[in-house]
Amino acid sequence: FKGVVLRQKVLRTIDWSPTYRCNANCVMCSARSLNNPNRKELTLDERKIVWKQARKLGVIHTQFTGGEPMVMGIDWLCQAIKDLNPRSTLISMTTNGLLLSKEKLDGLKEAGLDTIQVSLMSFDEEKHRRRMGIKKSNASSLLELMKYAQSIGLSVCTNMVFGKNNLNDLHERIKFAGENNF
Repeated sequence: FKGVVLRQKVLRTIDWSPTYRCNANCVMCSARSLNNPNRKELTLDERKIVWKQARKLGVIHTQFTGGEPMVMGIDWLCQAIKDLNPRSTLISMTTNGLLLSKEKLDGLKEAGLDTIQVSLMSFDEEKHRRRMGIKKSNASSLLELMKYAQSIGLSVCTNMVFGKNNLNDLHERIKFAGENNF
């Protein structure tokens, strides 16, 4: 109403970075430089205050990002989602998927998450492992979890940062996304 009828500027999306901590060490990560152990993370109460103000400004979408939001713990994350009025807000989350499981996806869906965006650096296990800076690749389990997330009604998309070192993967990624409705 504010935007269409009254022609007022309206805030549409808020990105929440509940933490810049991460359990991966992705070579192309821009959030890594923001990780500061002395930086205090928002409490749920502080976030509620910001959210109340944002709703007054017209926010209809919020995205959990980071760092890795899942390092906050599944209980914290589910409570944070519930506090955001999931019936009237689109809620999404970007994750590297290292801490995901079917049970956690069920909990996130039940809490009100609409969309999960999974960082899949490569379909090749070794490339994925190297690009994420992890000891053991989780690329194949991520694909299974993404399909499971779709089966329980979550919208699923995949992301990766493209640069000179992985530009050849672009066509394969586009084909994959189309074939899997990601």
